[in-house]
Amino acid sequence: MATVEELVVRNRSCRRFCEARRVDPQTLTALVDLARRTASAGNRQPLRYMAFTAAADCEAIFPHLRWAALLKDWRGPAAGERPAAYVFVLAHTADGGIPQCDAGIAMQTLLLAAAERGLAGCMLGAVDRPKLAGACGLPAGHELLYVVALGEPAEVCVLEDARGGDTAYYRAADGVHHVPKRQLSAVLLSGARTAALAALLAGTLLSGGCRTVDDRFYWPWEEPPQVDSARQEQALLRAQHDSSLNRNQIEGLVQTQQALDTRLGRLEAASAENARLRADIAALRRDVEQVRAERDSLRKEIVDDLTDRIAKYMATVGAGNRPPTGATLKQSGYSHKVETGQTLIDIAKAYKTTVTAIRKANNLKDDRLRPGMTLFIPDPSAP
Repeated sequence: MATVEELVVRNRSCRRFCEARRVDPQTLTALVDLARRTASAGNRQPLRYMAFTAAADCEAIFPHLRWAALLKDWRGPAAGERPAAYVFVLAHTADGGIPQCDAGIAMQTLLLAAAERGLAGCMLGAVDRPKLAGACGLPAGHELLYVVALGEPAEVCVLEDARGGDTAYYRAADGVHHVPKRQLSAVLLSGARTAALAALLAGTLLSGGCRTVDDRFYWPWEEPPQVDSARQEQALLRAQHDSSLNRNQIEGLVQTQQALDTRLGRLEAASAENARLRADIAALRRDVEQVRAERDSLRKEIVDDLTDRIAKYMATVGAGNRPPTGATLKQSGYSHKVETGQTLIDIAKAYKTTVTAIRKANNLKDDRLRPGMTLFIPDPSAP
């Protein structure tokens, strides 16, 4: 579990996120629950919150935000890198208090808790408040103070010592976001009261037999070390500087490793998904080939059957209404020699007559025919 110090160092303003990795509403509710329990001036508790996690809500909010004023050539996160959730910090004007002070405490607590959960965020004050109020339906009697953007980080942010008083953050060529911070010696000041107390203490100790060497007090029974104070102070400063650089480098490496672990996890998940998709596609292709083969086989059977039927029909019917080739015309009819496979129905159709007429003209008791037998076919057009 991360310590408070680790969370404070890790909690940097993040402006690029894994937009597809949504933040669930329960997590957002838990973060707001922590924020509402923070300190409040006079305990007036004027802050209210609105939480948004739905993709449609996030899409409506994004156009009304302004990002990273110091990155002049960057217009904000692109599609796919935008926040996956937002928390609006509002002031209920009727409660009074000092909402700006309370908001800073609440937002920092919310972001520290988000960092503990593997999330990152950014406090945004440069927002189009009237348009956001209209788009998100802010209740009456409330003022929008800040917007907190949240999501899984898609960038690495590192701290470094400010040089020459320059505290402007910047993004390096490798995409790493650098945040210069003033050194402790520049922000921890010694006031007049501290100097007066030190002088009083020095007088008291010296009157009691204590000694001072290189601005350090020693009790009467202590022997001051025989060292070069200037060289010792220089070595101490150098060690402090090196230690600060080492801490920054380690923190940068830790954050880089976390970002790489996140990317590796996404790539491994995508690779597994791609493997499954390739297997599904291969199986689908096999099914398609099988269906295509069955279709071609069935099509060939149908075509062959139709071709055979048409050939038989044309061979039996002939052209027009003329009798079949080889038929001998007799008085009021034709003489027909039965071929193998022919039936009375086939012969009747060929001569445009009826089975009954052929059976009657040939004194047939049934429809059985013998190949080679000769039948008299009455002319259907004869009176």
